Amino acid sequence: MRATALPLLAPLALATPAWLLAACGDRTTPRDEPALTIEELLGGPPPEGFERALEPRELAFPADHGPHPGFATEWWYFTGVLAS
Repeated sequence: MRATALPLLAPLALATPAWLLAACGDRTTPRDEPALTIEELLGGPPPEGFERALEPRELAFPADHGPHPGFATEWWYFTGVLAS
């Protein structure tokens, strides 16, 4: 490293630990209530007119091989191996 870079890096080297310590702050203050409820974390109540999938259900194919309009969101995925 060249000697001209040292004066530029010295303030950074001194400021970084101070900044990290300041960012830690006091995290011991208890809250009266949680920041988010479980319902809020899970997306809140279902949109009006839609069901919520609360437990696994038995699928019957081919009837279940299409959309399920009672649910607002539907996510299908397949994990497998293809061979030719």
